[in-house]
Amino acid sequence: FYRNGPEEDQYGTPPALRRQEIAEAARRDRRLPPAEQIRVAADLSLQMQNEIDPLVRSDIVRALGSLNTESAQQALRMAMNDAEVNVRIAATQAWQKMGGEEASAALSEMLASDTNVDVRLAAIRALGAFRDQQAVRGLAIALDDADPMLQHRAMESLKNVSGEDLGYDVVAWRNYAERSTVPSRRNGPNLVERMRGSF
Repeated sequence: FYRNGPEEDQYGTPPALRRQEIAEAARRDRRLPPAEQIRVAADLSLQMQNEIDPLVRSDIVRALGSLNTESAQQALRMAMNDAEVNVRIAATQAWQKMGGEEASAALSEMLASDTNVDVRLAAIRALGAFRDQQAVRGLAIALDDADPMLQHRAMESLKNVSGEDLGYDVVAWRNYAERSTVPSRRNGPNLVERMRGSF
């Protein structure tokens, strides 16, 4: 249902249309010049703080992942403490998209401190896209969790992070995490891996 004309002026842009606009903007924001990315990140951060619709707020948070700026990182840190589970899950997706050591540290923090299982699973899934020592340390937290599902997902992500396959042996993965030194790399496959995957 889309309002047109005077009603739109009275009630504002419908949430469905706003979500569509945010998704379209996120696809192009990463290609913006640095100064423009800073401006857009500040604007999205303000929108996120003032938005009452959690679905729209989640879309704004995901869009922030396209903007690797200090203000975007600050906004994502606020989103990590949002009352809505879906917004916090969106924050894990945004950190994964943003990449870098700050992102893996934030995801590890969410895994360690969030009380919602779905958020923690999302953080585990996102950490699996990284390949650095911080991601290993973060995932090791879940190996000691009482929830078998969290342990299982952590071992799956550790396979991706490390390139090792130790099966589903929690003790073996704990030992790996204690002794491992994974070379830092931004999340996502490197050029050689992308080329290898195309053959």
